[in-house]
Amino acid sequence: MPRIRIARTLLATAVALAALPAGAQAATPRTLWRGTFASLGGHSISGTAKVVRLRDGRRRLVLRPFSTESGPDLRVWLVAGRVPVSGAVPSYRSVGRLARTSGAQSYAIGRRVDLSRFKSVVVWCEDFSVAFGAARLARVR
Repeated sequence: MPRIRIARTLLATAVALAALPAGAQAATPRTLWRGTFASLGGHSISGTAKVVRLRDGRRRLVLRPFSTESGPDLRVWLVAGRVPVSGAVPSYRSVGRLARTSGAQSYAIGRRVDLSRFKSVVVWCEDFSVAFGAARLARVR
């Protein structure tokens, strides 16, 4: 009797999956914004920044592949407007401390963050108030 129940469950699952629209069965995160890092202020940085929307609607900033030189108290910021090499940044939103200086990493972006305002991802050294590099974000269509 349990085998029949398992077979019916498997059949019902297969029928439900077949009824989904094409691509919905293996939905992957959708890239919304993308940019390539450029070095600033003599610091070495490379890689790509992507803002993706997950299936559940949450958004993440993904750096991959990514590499930068090390520095004290490095942060990842979303910046509106021009990115200064040093000094004060008038409008930014921190997404967290840089997790590591190389390799793939991702950061949560709050639901209330209006991504149309923030045009760049910046790796910022908090101790010396300098940018290590920035990736100008472009909307992916």
